[in-house]
Amino acid sequence: MKPQLDVLQVLQRTSQMLRTGTAGLEPAWYKAVLETPPTTELNSKLTVKHLERAQKLKKKNFKVRDLFKPQKIVFPEDSIRTTFYTQHPWELARPKILVENDALEFTKSDWSKIEQHNKQLDGESVVQRTMWLKKKGNMRTTAAYKQALQEFYKARIYRQVAKETVLEEAKMFGAVFFPGKVEAGLAEEAKYLYKFKEDVVTKYARSEQTRDKKQDE
Repeated sequence: MKPQLDVLQVLQRTSQMLRTGTAGLEPAWYKAVLETPPTTELNSKLTVKHLERAQKLKKKNFKVRDLFKPQKIVFPEDSIRTTFYTQHPWELARPKILVENDALEFTKSDWSKIEQHNKQLDGESVVQRTMWLKKKGNMRTTAAYKQALQEFYKARIYRQVAKETVLEEAKMFGAVFFPGKVEAGLAEEAKYLYKFKEDVVTKYARSEQTRDKKQDE
């Protein structure tokens, strides 16, 4: 059988061969494909974009299949996001609020200011504030990022000072703060570690006593 360039012709060619008796036994897949024939063009065809990409990817070991590999989707925010988290890696360690959304929550916020009522202050705030300054303030990326970063530092410092002030005022008026879940978990862990240490010491002491008795006998 001559190889066919169009794989959609496999069903048609097989049917012809079965009718003429040149195919022998009916293939196991024939009835299934006959009931649900392929309706999509399976051949990969070169489009204008692929041809343009081929011109850019001229190499000695160039292969046609490389043209059909998924291309990277790059957004303008990606470079800003990468820069921020490269400069502030510990921001990735901050707890995140995992809430299902439509991935377009940032469009529902007013980025004329960096702090939002429906979103915690984080690196994404810097990214969206930078994009807003670029679009609305006609600023360059570097200048917009620098301003957004300054606003981020100012807001973060204000929140930290406000938190510490509230705690000091509460303690001054006699408030007592019980250990949080983290502190309670560490205390519980320390209790079991201490008990484990006591059990090991006790077991070792008993084994020593048993060995001494056997030696005396």
